[in-house]
Amino acid sequence: MGAQPGAEQNPITASAKAWSGPVVASVLASLVLASFGFAALVGVAGTEESVSADLGAGLGQAAHRTAEGESATWDRWPIAYTALLQLPLWIGLLGPLLWAGRKQGKTFGDLVRWRFTPRDVLFGMATGIGLQLAVPLLYFLIFQLVGERDVGAPARELASRANGPGILLLILITVIGAPIIEEVFYRGFLQPLLHAWMPSWAAVGAASAVFAAFHFQALQFPALFVFALVVGGWAIRLRGIGRSIWIHIGFNATSVVSILLFV
Repeated sequence: MGAQPGAEQNPITASAKAWSGPVVASVLASLVLASFGFAALVGVAGTEESVSADLGAGLGQAAHRTAEGESATWDRWPIAYTALLQLPLWIGLLGPLLWAGRKQGKTFGDLVRWRFTPRDVLFGMATGIGLQLAVPLLYFLIFQLVGERDVGAPARELASRANGPGILLLILITVIGAPIIEEVFYRGFLQPLLHAWMPSWAAVGAASAVFAAFHFQALQFPALFVFALVVGGWAIRLRGIGRSIWIHIGFNATSVVSILLFV
């Protein structure tokens, strides 16, 4: 069914005080778990050992290299490691939703308003592609103020480690997994939560800032913030995240295709 404007209240917005604590705790826990996982994988990536090295060994190796002033050998960092590091982050983002749904006796789809029409798919993909193609114009203006920067370096570095099955894994992470998980949390959960405490325009802006900041790429912040304003605005207008997901898919897919073709 399509997401259409209506007067019904979002169940998350209606119980914002109950969800605030679980949101903060779950996201912080996911970041801690991802940090430990990162340390373990750095320890493994910096050696000739196999991926099967356990967490303790990986942490020990990472600590030893840090103490010795060494760094990991990033060209041997398989993209599978990056995929593994997404799991604690995604679990942390979905955790509050699963908890909220269980407490309210609602389905996951009802809670985040996951619904869309064929028009949402077509319009969303076209909008996402258009936003990605507009990124160079945005940075042309920014670079007039701060000077030229290599804004695509992180994405190219990620793509350079994908070959063979790694390309499929890259697509699964960035074109399918990230758009769904991130839209579910930021536009389906966090934005309605903020809307309970502030006007809709402020909630969209605040959720967009958090979304852009949590990518931990300062140079990419402006583009991610503008993108988030667009998908956040549609989520508010349509009272659902279906179109936002497809905009996100189109945005990421355009980036991945262009990088794979020219990396």
